[in-house]
Amino acid sequence: MRTFHGTVKSGYGVAAANLNPVLRLIELRMGMASLIEGTLNVQILENYVVIPTTSILPHEYPLNFATGLNETIKLQRCVIGNHKAIIMRPDTHERGMFHGPKHLELIGTVKFRQVLGLEDESAVDVEVEGDDAWWAAAI
Repeated sequence: MRTFHGTVKSGYGVAAANLNPVLRLIELRMGMASLIEGTLNVQILENYVVIPTTSILPHEYPLNFATGLNETIKLQRCVIGNHKAIIMRPDTHERGMFHGPKHLELIGTVKFRQVLGLEDESAVDVEVEGDDAWWAAAI
């Protein structure tokens, strides 16, 4: 398992609208029901290439038809504050566009800011690359 120390940041405010058409597909592929719209944005100190558990392919992501970006949405399990979460990372971000590879966008079944008492500039730890026991132990 690997832990990133990061800082909560404001995002662009478009994740909910962009992901809404594929939210149920994310739930099915990641085995997590009742995901909440929107993301928690976390700035980390180093570049990180998401190791996808699964992905939303370009032809499955409706935003691609409007933007022509041809993005793949990479999805990876993570844990924040002992809560299961999913890193949602468009592959364009790893090529230096938009947030870039030093930024994690997390979705989950709770509003992390509320449940964990977070605000912009709060320090957080995000765990990634754990095994099945690590994932099962989180709530």
